[in-house]
Amino acid sequence: MSSKLLVALLLALVLTVSWFILSRTQILTSTSIKPGKEGYFSRPVSYPVGRGPFAIAVGDFNEDGNQDLAVTKVYDNNVSILLGDGTGKFTLLGDIPVGDSPRPVVIGDFNEDGHQDLAVGNFFGETISILLGDGTGGFTPEEVPTGDGPFSLAVADFDGDGHQDLANSDVHTDDISVLLGDGMGSFGPPRHFATGNAPRPLAAGDFNEDGNQDIAVANFFDHNVYILLGDGEGGFTLGGDYPVGKRPWAMAVGDLNGDGHLDLVFANIHGDNISVLLGDGTGEFAPPAYYPVGEEPTSVAIGDLNGDGHPDIVVANDVDNNVTVLLGDGTGGFEELGSFTVSDSPSSVAIGDFNNDGRPDLAVANWESGDISILLGRFPSGFTNRS
Repeated sequence: MSSKLLVALLLALVLTVSWFILSRTQILTSTSIKPGKEGYFSRPVSYPVGRGPFAIAVGDFNEDGNQDLAVTKVYDNNVSILLGDGTGKFTLLGDIPVGDSPRPVVIGDFNEDGHQDLAVGNFFGETISILLGDGTGGFTPEEVPTGDGPFSLAVADFDGDGHQDLANSDVHTDDISVLLGDGMGSFGPPRHFATGNAPRPLAAGDFNEDGNQDIAVANFFDHNVYILLGDGEGGFTLGGDYPVGKRPWAMAVGDLNGDGHLDLVFANIHGDNISVLLGDGTGEFAPPAYYPVGEEPTSVAIGDLNGDGHPDIVVANDVDNNVTVLLGDGTGGFEELGSFTVSDSPSSVAIGDFNNDGRPDLAVANWESGDISILLGRFPSGFTNRS
């Protein structure tokens, strides 16, 4: 055998072995437990909804057993209703007109007819739009007055009469408004309770476990959260305040360490992190534990994303155009799984099961690109971007 032929054969063998090693490395990378790098997932395909989508809510508005979406749009002054088909795909049913610059949206049954309704806070309108659902995906809107600059909404029975009530944060007047419902879709005049400077995210829960609903509200410029303890008659007193981080923008409530008491998690938009405050069931909370996420986190949601029985956290990052998933260990601690690309400037993230496979999926509203992104869960290895 000539020396040239031998060299050629050796070179071919080296190239073959190198290709095999490289291909195996790529396979191992693509099945890593920490996915989310650029190019790892298929390109996100979005559903256009309109100008300035701000908040997203998951429900079953046409009562077909498949989850649907409601999306507020700040610049269009309406709410988009997208009907799910149970396979992870959505169809835009239409837009429901509301007030000026709608921000938060929550789901309830305010007239107690068994159909899901919506409440939408109109930031510059000083109103809440009550959208009464008909069970087919249609809604009839009417507006009720509230405070100045409703940024966040919560649904609970604050006065113990069995009817759903509303609470919203009033950014411009440093207070919250509580509107008591009558069970027929109407609400009384707002009752105001003082907060700190520029309250933004707000949530309801029974934090001191006395059987009455309380309210947690974070103050944007004070970097803290007020715990307002409910008296069961629609009134509230300040139970305490706790530091949360720099410029809290969003909040979620859940039992993060499995002790049966409600805990809090905040997305701190100028801290580029989230803070977790563990509750003790008396209305008091431990000092915050901080976890870095992406740049300018705008939304946070809690759910068991990897099916291990422990609550996990997902965070939307405005500047990075992605969402970060943090896996819980069941004791209140979290470890980042990875970040997943969506469209431009995600403003809200919600958890659902859009293809009915029993695995949690994500829906993300994207402010700048005017669309939503659907990420279908692929437990145990993560999510895949999908239209």
